[in-house]
Amino acid sequence: MARELGRSPAESRAFLIRRADRILFGSDLVAFRGARPADYASPYWVHRWLWEGDGPRPSPIPDPCAADPANPQVHGLSLPDDVLARLYFQEACRWFGMEM
Repeated sequence: MARELGRSPAESRAFLIRRADRILFGSDLVAFRGARPADYASPYWVHRWLWEGDGPRPSPIPDPCAADPANPQVHGLSLPDDVLARLYFQEACRWFGMEM
């Protein structure tokens, strides 16, 4: 997801802002035997940079499908605070019928 959204950061940012009321953040990160803390921290760092960061940064996750597999990048979308609140919390509360 980070790779695809980072291909067109301005368009991705505009889409996420426009549709913030329809996006529920989730991750497919799974636990596995022998995992190290970095195995869990890296994907969350990538997500956080994607949403909150501004511009490209080297990705800590190998990506053989990246434009430059030897140097994978994550492009931050610098989403506004109100969109981040919806993405991280408010839409999940609404979806599950929880009070904010």
